[in-house]
Amino acid sequence: MNRRRLLSGAIRLLLAWSCLTPCVAVFGASMIMLAQPLVEPVVQALLPGYTARMSLPAGSGAPGGVAMALLAVRPVPLAGGYLVATGARFDEIIPAAQDLLPAVVAMSVLLAWPFRRFGERLRALAWGALACAVMLVASVSAHFVVQFEVVLQGLATTLHQVRDPAPVVAPYIFWVLGGQWLLALLIAVPLARGVTRKGAVRRCRSARQPQPRCPGAAP
Repeated sequence: MNRRRLLSGAIRLLLAWSCLTPCVAVFGASMIMLAQPLVEPVVQALLPGYTARMSLPAGSGAPGGVAMALLAVRPVPLAGGYLVATGARFDEIIPAAQDLLPAVVAMSVLLAWPFRRFGERLRALAWGALACAVMLVASVSAHFVVQFEVVLQGLATTLHQVRDPAPVVAPYIFWVLGGQWLLALLIAVPLARGVTRKGAVRRCRSARQPQPRCPGAAP
């Protein structure tokens, strides 16, 4: 790849990032709320004994954030024989931009990729959007579970007890420390290369097909 193509790709990537970032800042919380029917069951599965309800924070105290209320529906073990009482409620707010970062990275790469045809770009963006939706549900669910786990760990510490963290905590730490960037690139780049290669093969096959002759043309 020569310098001109490399510079052109870097400029397109910067422009795509610059266009997507304000959208996340303004509409990020609303975009995450679209995943509410999937996030709530995942959180409840990771924290049994609680019901989860996701919503937009009331007022302007947390712009760009998403709130979740966790309600204990039965006595839930906390640590050292202590229980969380039925009806106990925990409320947390997370910033939307943090969990949308992998989607911004992946979609920026797909928007900046030098596809030969517009249809190839649309196919790549469609598959990329589906992958980003799956990443978003997993990231938001794990983020809320970790936030609530911090609260429960604080309660256990107050009682001078040691609580075993939820299994999702360790993978989420890796995710925050760079795994989200890595996974976004591992999704976007192979997807773009695959769509580009498939389009090139299709064009090569169509070029090899004999063109129909016009009636009356000389042999």
